[in-house]
Amino acid sequence: VALLAIAILLLRRELDGVGLDGLLTSIRRYDASRVLLALALTAGSFLTLGVFEFLALRYVGKRAERIIPRRTAFATSFVAHAYSQSVGLAILTGTAVRLRSYSRYGLDALDIARLSVLVTATVTLGLLTTGGVAFLMTPGRITLMGTSLSLVPLGILLLIPIVCYLAWGAFGSEDFHGRGRWRIRRPILSVALQQIGISSLDWALAGTVFFVLVSRSLQISYGELLTIYLVAQTAAVLSHVPGGVGVFEAVVMGLFAVHADERIAAPAIAASVAASLLVYRIVYYLVPLFAAIALSTVAEVIRSRAKRRELHPSAAPAAASSPMATDAI
Repeated sequence: VALLAIAILLLRRELDGVGLDGLLTSIRRYDASRVLLALALTAGSFLTLGVFEFLALRYVGKRAERIIPRRTAFATSFVAHAYSQSVGLAILTGTAVRLRSYSRYGLDALDIARLSVLVTATVTLGLLTTGGVAFLMTPGRITLMGTSLSLVPLGILLLIPIVCYLAWGAFGSEDFHGRGRWRIRRPILSVALQQIGISSLDWALAGTVFFVLVSRSLQISYGELLTIYLVAQTAAVLSHVPGGVGVFEAVVMGLFAVHADERIAAPAIAASVAASLLVYRIVYYLVPLFAAIALSTVAEVIRSRAKRRELHPSAAPAAASSPMATDAI
């Protein structure tokens, strides 16, 4: 709550002089092709997250990979990530969704917990990798809340866990850690590299969504903008504010002030950046969230009707439901 309050204060300062009319004018300038491209890249990002799910099911064991249909795994991954990135507390939100979806296939709570831990770890590894590299690529110092910071030492700190994780996978002496059913399997080096590579691709796709929406208003290179995006996302995730709301926007505006110098000082440019942030929130957060809510609702309605037919077979007509809907989640 404190970080959210600080982020709002930062945003108010950065958006000083930006009026509602200027913001709405900037939003109206978006053409449909650019928004459709951003939506397509968003779909690609969520498909990549589905690959996380397959990797995690394989990690849990061949039984899990065999009994969970791929369609179900994709749909569950989509709903879990759409909820968790907007609500926050990804490990809890994702586990709750997976419990509801996978328990009917025979996976117990412990297997699902292991799966959720690996998915969350994969997302975190990608963010640490891309964020650490982005921090190292940000020369000089930036000023936030009146404090001058060098991002290079922070980048080194972010990459240290990645090096340790790879070393654990390559040179770890034990295959399992823990006791009894609470054991966690050590990911081998090839699995660790897959986690980092796939997750880094996902973060790059998400950053490209942001680039497509922002490049319309500012003359800025892809690399420069991707660095700003990853630094802001790292700060947002570390803040634990749901969806990084306010924190992400405040850091983006602060970094634009550093990278764009006098360009960001113009109210029209500030309004364009603010409009891009708002459209990005809608495209990458709200659209998947509403789609996930709709998918979950349909799946729950079909599931409840199926249970009623099982309990009262003579009271319900023998209507066949869509296998796509029943297996979705």
